[in-house]
Amino acid sequence: MFQADAHGRTFADVIERAPDALREVIDVIARPDAQLRMFDAEAHQERPAFSGAAVDIERCPAVQKILEGRDKLFRDRFKRAAGTAVRIVMEGLGAVKTGHKSAVGVGQHFRTAERYGLP
Repeated sequence: MFQADAHGRTFADVIERAPDALREVIDVIARPDAQLRMFDAEAHQERPAFSGAAVDIERCPAVQKILEGRDKLFRDRFKRAAGTAVRIVMEGLGAVKTGHKSAVGVGQHFRTAERYGLP
């Protein structure tokens, strides 16, 4: 689904260089419990959906390696790809982008993320 998305395709470098880390992100946000937390973050906590999955994503071994690595440009690129994956899931749940970002508020590496309007 990520590669089929118009914006997801723009992260071909991330897909090629860090397929395991991207798979870990997708595996986390595909879980029903993570999706519920993402939805609840928007609906009840007034935080970005990413907040509901950020800690679990940061715990993934391949993701940790990138987030703690020295390549800042790739690290930032990876974080944007993770945000795109969250958008794909949220839109699949009926949410729409608001065009606004706010603080994630949890975890160590993801600072801001898109806010979503819920159905």
